[in-house]
Amino acid sequence: MEGTIQIPALSSSLILGTAQLGSRYGIANRTGMPTDAAAAALLDAAWHLGIRWLDTARAYGVSEARIGEHQGARPMGQRFRVATKLTAEVVPSGPHASGVRRRLIDSWARSRAALACRRLDTLMVHRAPHLRHPAVRSFLEDLRHRGLVTRIGVSVRSPGEFRAALADRLVRHVQLPFNLLDDRWLSPGIQRALARRSDIIVHARSAFLQGLLLMNDHDRWPPIPGVDPAAVGERLDRLVAETARRDRIDLCLAYVRAQPWISGVVVGAETPGQLTEIVDRFRQPSLDSEQIALVRRHLGRSPPDLLDPATWRRYRPQASPRASTTRPTSSSVSPT
Repeated sequence: MEGTIQIPALSSSLILGTAQLGSRYGIANRTGMPTDAAAAALLDAAWHLGIRWLDTARAYGVSEARIGEHQGARPMGQRFRVATKLTAEVVPSGPHASGVRRRLIDSWARSRAALACRRLDTLMVHRAPHLRHPAVRSFLEDLRHRGLVTRIGVSVRSPGEFRAALADRLVRHVQLPFNLLDDRWLSPGIQRALARRSDIIVHARSAFLQGLLLMNDHDRWPPIPGVDPAAVGERLDRLVAETARRDRIDLCLAYVRAQPWISGVVVGAETPGQLTEIVDRFRQPSLDSEQIALVRRHLGRSPPDLLDPATWRRYRPQASPRASTTRPTSSSVSPT
């Protein structure tokens, strides 16, 4: 397009998470699900900002369909690489669960049709325990053997699930939650297991812990015992100053990017403006080893329930978070 500035691809992988394209996702979401035009504008902005990977899932509403429509309107050389996930209900619960093969075929067929592609770059299992099911393993191995998937992966929630994934030679791609409050993945045992899997790609989500780490509205934090949102915010702001970062966005991304075992960082955005701000911070230098040690000293260890957004609903059983009356530390940035 005439007059468009072409920005080179990012040297480190920044992956656009697309849950926001298909639903009102995240505790910090302010705009709701975007219109078709707004979704297309966000994807256009991602490409021009140098992003080349998208992360999606069957569970993300119309996200896959919107990505497929956008991909189909672009030349082959200007299409994103896509990682998607099987439906989270591919293995029904209960002692008499059946129909797994049918659900697998249906999930795969719907993803392929929505994304308008024959071959997927990465197909992940949305629930790590499902990877142990014989029908799931057989199906995924068959897809890989037939050349319909480049990499098989899994989305994990806990260090135990991660260790199991690292021991599984079928797995070549892992997505996990990681941010500067979360030191669970840094244990020597996990790091030794990682060192033995040079063939595996690790993508980190939750760099901003669904936006909580960027907000000063403490009422929107889940009321988890032992967690003082005001104290966490004060420590984060102190770290921004002591590490000479521009803001909390910069600090959060610089910490995750400093981990050599992480291949890419999945972030979401509601608008092109938010995404531009994230990319600007992502291009800043990562933290050095002394700064990483400083982060660990300031923040220590957090309760596991704070680190896993899937547990937050048990602390707010009756209502979704109220609208914020306090502006975040930077412009309203994606809940990822």
